[in-house]
Amino acid sequence: MTTTDAKQLIAGAITTQDSSEWVDLGCGAGTFAYALADLLAVESKIHAVDKLQQYLNSRKAGVTLEFIKADFEKQEMHFKNIAGVIMANSLHYVEDQLDVILRIKPWLKADGKIILIEYDTVDSNAWVPYPITYERATEMFESAGFTSVTKIGEMNSRLRQETIFCCMAML
Repeated sequence: MTTTDAKQLIAGAITTQDSSEWVDLGCGAGTFAYALADLLAVESKIHAVDKLQQYLNSRKAGVTLEFIKADFEKQEMHFKNIAGVIMANSLHYVEDQLDVILRIKPWLKADGKIILIEYDTVDSNAWVPYPITYERATEMFESAGFTSVTKIGEMNSRLRQETIFCCMAML
């Protein structure tokens, strides 16, 4: 996926022009962190987290990107008053997905959100060991106490037969 594709997929979730602080869990090479940076206000900050060392630009479009080498599934992280968390194709590597969502929730501001991008499939494989459909994501976020879950985009995967969905869960 290109940064342009990623930006189009998540654009509907970014509604503020105020600078804000975000976390990208499972950032990989930074495709969604860079897309998010293009959509956020200048002077915003993105904490890009991955368990493998990544070499991201420290600034993009006036937004600061800070890389943190950590395994978000196994390591405690202590963010506070975060506007949002983005998880692009990272939650499907986690067996206890609800536990991760419950650990993220206290990081968020009162009007915080989680943007989730995943393959809409029930079929597991080596690249998607714990698949999560949009319906399952909705049930999980609602059971974690999020007040609304909205699908904001979808596209066909270039590598797989499934559709990729993007949803936003709001507190």
